[in-house]
Amino acid sequence: MADPVFATGQQIGLLGGPLYTTYKVLGAAALARQKKGQAVYWLETNDADFSEINHFTYLDKKNSLKTLRWDKDTGGLSCGLILVDEKLTEILNIFFDDLTQTEWTKTLRELAMSCYRPGKTLREASSQLASALYGSLGVRIFDPSKDGFLKEIRPILEREIEAAKPGKQCNAFLRVNGKRLALFKTKTGVIFRDKRPADLESGVLLPNLKTRSVCQDAYFNTEVYVAGPGEVAYLAELGPWYRRHGVKPARIQRRMSAVLLEPRTKRLLQRCSLTAEEVLAKSREDLIKEIRTRESSVNLPEIKNQLSDITEEYLNRIEKLELDRKAVYNALTPVLKTILGRKRADINTALGRKPADAGELHDRLLPGGLHQERVFNLFYFMNRYGGLNFVQWLMQQHRFESQVLEVGRA
Repeated sequence: MADPVFATGQQIGLLGGPLYTTYKVLGAAALARQKKGQAVYWLETNDADFSEINHFTYLDKKNSLKTLRWDKDTGGLSCGLILVDEKLTEILNIFFDDLTQTEWTKTLRELAMSCYRPGKTLREASSQLASALYGSLGVRIFDPSKDGFLKEIRPILEREIEAAKPGKQCNAFLRVNGKRLALFKTKTGVIFRDKRPADLESGVLLPNLKTRSVCQDAYFNTEVYVAGPGEVAYLAELGPWYRRHGVKPARIQRRMSAVLLEPRTKRLLQRCSLTAEEVLAKSREDLIKEIRTRESSVNLPEIKNQLSDITEEYLNRIEKLELDRKAVYNALTPVLKTILGRKRADINTALGRKPADAGELHDRLLPGGLHQERVFNLFYFMNRYGGLNFVQWLMQQHRFESQVLEVGRA
């Protein structure tokens, strides 16, 4: 009997994609170790949504949030078939130059550049990088664009197209000349979005969101699939598709979720008298406002509202005296703005760096208003805390629940 398979999957992403991808892979590896099975990382190379993967965000050496974007006309190709070019290597070099330089920066730059070499496909680059990151954990990197796999799952997708109702989109794509094209059922056959007839023998059938998991579990007889919270929801609705094709669904295990607290993050929390939970519960703007109000004991927005009410009352009295209300308003406005500006400057002087510290805290824990694990990639943390050994450290900390992990501890 073959070893049980513990799988996870994610669309390819630059530099390995966001942190939650790593958390999913670690979950599959942890289960495989516990159950003496095989961990499989389904590296989704067939997806064609380039805008989802063409950028990454990080904190530079000045602790400022920065995003780099790879602008490229992909011609609608599946992401795995897109060629690495010099523009991407230029972006990667900017990234490594922007990072705080550590004993691991040079090695990590060399690793990235060896994977993302101009002329390689993103499929090749991403597979090589994933092997470097997770190979030591015994994880098998699986590329679902390989001909052998696509040939084996074709009968499932053909049945799915046959079962589609006329007027509906089919739960399969046809890849023609590298482009992933949607299929639509009609009373007489199958067409593309532009109404052209679709010859299913002219290309390769690919699964879509609903059939990907069915094909995965049919191919691997998956024991457990490690899923993100969004996946858990839609996988729970796939029972009819599994029954249609006679495939046993994998058990679903929700992935780990973690907030990584760096030493500087901890110092900022202490300086601002905040907890990580308090930062995570507020928008960046609201957090800074709260710090201003708390530290200065002055609620500037409230003062502005009160001043506005008083001014309105005064102008109403002016109007009753048959004086020029507009002229008085125009004369008062710059004076009030000057007074409020001076008050704001006095508050800023008294507060020092605390509002800026609160803003940086939010950038570290909720960059761009999103959870840290959905924005930052593994390389930022590997550069600061041990290179590839940081992956091993994360593996040691792994557990299937939400947690806060302090990194960089002595």
